[in-house]
Amino acid sequence: MTSRKPASWTGHDPFCFGSTRWLKVDIQPWEAGIVVTASEVTPQKRAEADLAATNERLGMMGAAAQDMIYDWDVSSGDILWGSTATSFFGIRPDPGTGLIVTTIADWDAITHPADHPRIWSSIQQAFHSGAELWFGEYRMRKGDGTWATLLDRASIVRDDAGRAVRLVGAIIDLTQARQSERELQRLHAQIGAIERDSAMGTMGATMAHELAQPLTAVESYLGAAELIAASVEPDHARLASCLARARESVDRTRQIIYRMKSLVTRGETQRTPIQLREAIGSVIDEVLAPYDDDDIAVHLEIDRDLMFVGDPVQLLQVLSNLVRNSAEAMRDCSDRQIRMVAKRDDDRACVECRIEDTGRGIAPELQHLIFSPFFTTKDRGAGVGLSVCRTIIEAHLGRIWYEAGPEGGSIFHIVLPLSSAPPLAAIA
Repeated sequence: MTSRKPASWTGHDPFCFGSTRWLKVDIQPWEAGIVVTASEVTPQKRAEADLAATNERLGMMGAAAQDMIYDWDVSSGDILWGSTATSFFGIRPDPGTGLIVTTIADWDAITHPADHPRIWSSIQQAFHSGAELWFGEYRMRKGDGTWATLLDRASIVRDDAGRAVRLVGAIIDLTQARQSERELQRLHAQIGAIERDSAMGTMGATMAHELAQPLTAVESYLGAAELIAASVEPDHARLASCLARARESVDRTRQIIYRMKSLVTRGETQRTPIQLREAIGSVIDEVLAPYDDDDIAVHLEIDRDLMFVGDPVQLLQVLSNLVRNSAEAMRDCSDRQIRMVAKRDDDRACVECRIEDTGRGIAPELQHLIFSPFFTTKDRGAGVGLSVCRTIIEAHLGRIWYEAGPEGGSIFHIVLPLSSAPPLAAIA
């Protein structure tokens, strides 16, 4: 033998048949000869094989889920990583073992300084509280030097005394998700600004539309008052009546501004008892004042004691819009009639209203659009009247819809709940 150095060999036992047995043979020089010792290391080799297989499976699972798997030995401070850590943190496997191992000091170095105290305190609190799980969100520096936002979720392994000995977890990269959330928030803010601008535009158009009627009535009453005052023998009673009605229209204008602002911005409605026949009578007087009302026949089929609870100003707006639409639709018609029917339905706990006219009606292909904002069939219409009507009726938990008259003209149906009725789920 030319070499007197110690030697060692590990391999399969060549004399073991039917199973695999590992031997470790050590050769030591001794005086003029050598000493050979052999020991079985099968359990250790199987444990190493199992560990390698486990690490391989963990690496494959982490790669498939795009998670970074780790196992932190709390006592030694060593952290064993899955294969995904190589591409993310730029950590290379150990050439000898093929394992990716760092220390807790390495973790300290790449955790964002602003997040480190909070996360470390959270981990220590979980360790000492007896918790079985821990999770936290923080930033870490990647291998390319950029910061990533991570979600860390881990199980705490404890010994028989309850001390935390290992933290086994998985880390998800939330960087792209957080960037998407911030972009979504920015877009939501822009959409909110657009919606506010749109709401302001809608409210402006609505105000202009709704104020036109009472202001037109004011103009008519004041014009009539001027004619009466300029006559040779003024009729003071009629003059006082015109001025009183002009004042009522001015007051309704003020109420419309306040109520429409509340409805558009907060969806609010006031609830007071309303005598329906009296309310409709005031609408007829005001709306038809600018027209040659001698040529418009109005038929009312409404019980004098019919009452329900709602916002009188807003509901008068609905009735005013519908009556004005009927009057305008009949402007070029020889037969001009408006029929208003209202009755109480105790079985369904509601009030049913119907406004019919003998006007031109609405083309079938346009009927489904008439309640849409800014849709109009008039040359100078704003297209908000019927949209406002629907908004008001629905704010009162009711319904409004259109039906073509059997002999032409239009029929608008309104269903409103009585004061004691539950909200209308479906009333056809």
